[in-house]
Amino acid sequence: MVIEEWGMGGDVERDLTMLAEVLHATVHAGASVSFVLPFSKEESLAFWSEKVLTGVRGGSRRVLVAREGGEIIGTVQLGLDTVPNQRHRAEVTKLLVHPKARRRGIARALMTAR
Repeated sequence: MVIEEWGMGGDVERDLTMLAEVLHATVHAGASVSFVLPFSKEESLAFWSEKVLTGVRGGSRRVLVAREGGEIIGTVQLGLDTVPNQRHRAEVTKLLVHPKARRRGIARALMTAR
């Protein structure tokens, strides 16, 4: 497994599809991550394309991904868009591990990556 920062290089379109699959599968497995059923793959892809990628490119969000054999199996986001007197703070959001890859330490690896 490899943990890396996402969004500024590589095959972003391919990655968006994989990230959308992770979110879609996670929500359908019962995770409470701000989305409710019914939740389509199109909605998941729109979230990653319109909100997350835009934030990464604008500097208000950082995203780490866990890859195994080139496939994204987990992710976590760091929200950097804080008020001016709290530039030293950030929010950890959307820690997701694909249900097929759970119970293998992926979430821990994402949270402890530097």
